Amino acid sequence: MKTIKLKNNEVVPVFNFLQELELVGQASRGRTKFNKRLEEKNKEFNEDLTEIRKDYFEVDEAGELVVKDNKFQPKEDMTDEQKKELKDRVKELEEEEVEVSFSEYSKKYEALFEALDKLDVPLKGQDAFAYDQLMTAYEENEEEK
Repeated sequence: MKTIKLKNNEVVPVFNFLQELELVGQASRGRTKFNKRLEEKNKEFNEDLTEIRKDYFEVDEAGELVVKDNKFQPKEDMTDEQKKELKDRVKELEEEEVEVSFSEYSKKYEALFEALDKLDVPLKGQDAFAYDQLMTAYEENEEEK
């Protein structure tokens, strides 16, 4: 089964890149379906990130992270070792792979990737990076077949 594999930290840039493209027909519908899956993956990532943070930052009576001046409040007794552990756990989560399967919308997804392959607009910066990440993931899947 065809899948696209991205790292958690690539999901939002790819979503934003796709959101801004002018696509028509099946490619546009494929983008919409694909981005819905990316939103789900990003929601899971954020939920996991919140759970990690709860081990290191103050939480209120309702179990929600305490925020003051737009910053999470570290637990009073947090050590340098725990700060490093937090950083390592977050980095590991960001590098974790997520998969979007082609099973349900394969024709729409194929139309999207065909349109992306024929994309004829200049890209730079974050858009160029997101395009490269997405197309590399697609090509790697093609090679696995």
